[in-house]
Amino acid sequence: MRAIVFGQSGIAKEDYICKEVLPIAKAHGRAFEVISLGREMRKLDTFDRDPASYPDLPVTERELLRRQALSKILAEVEKKINKKKDYVLIAHAVFMVDTGLIAATDIDLFRRFSPDVIIVLIDDFHYVARRLKEANHYQYLSLADILEWRDAEITTAKAIAQQILRNGKTTRENDWRFFVFGVRKKRG
Repeated sequence: MRAIVFGQSGIAKEDYICKEVLPIAKAHGRAFEVISLGREMRKLDTFDRDPASYPDLPVTERELLRRQALSKILAEVEKKINKKKDYVLIAHAVFMVDTGLIAATDIDLFRRFSPDVIIVLIDDFHYVARRLKEANHYQYLSLADILEWRDAEITTAKAIAQQILRNGKTTRENDWRFFVFGVRKKRG
């Protein structure tokens, strides 16, 4: 099984998957490898920049770094194809930059990953805003901006899912393969 998990910044997608979902899967006799596209981008970034700065990179540099990381992930996954291992790929469907929202353009590489399911994680917008501000990211965003970003993440991920999972067909037979899950990080 392969899944792509999308979600805006401030949700701690990888934390949620590793700390909340993976233990449940293991308790039911399943396990999966979690692959973070952002983490892979950081490994390839020769300038060792903070990943929070990636959306502000020049478009060609950001796209190149992202495509290189996705290509590396795909090569590693394809090498392990005979092991029938399960994978969860964590990524963004949309980037927030100071001029607005930019959709990811990696549908060809996401298609090569061959996901069985595409998921978008969301959280209450005021918690997302608090986490982003605590991390000193996106200080300029209003609550309306955060809601718009969440909506764009869902809409773009659904469009990606329709292209990959249904090959652009408008039938509803595979709609069950796209999910939006509300998560609530445990508060101290």
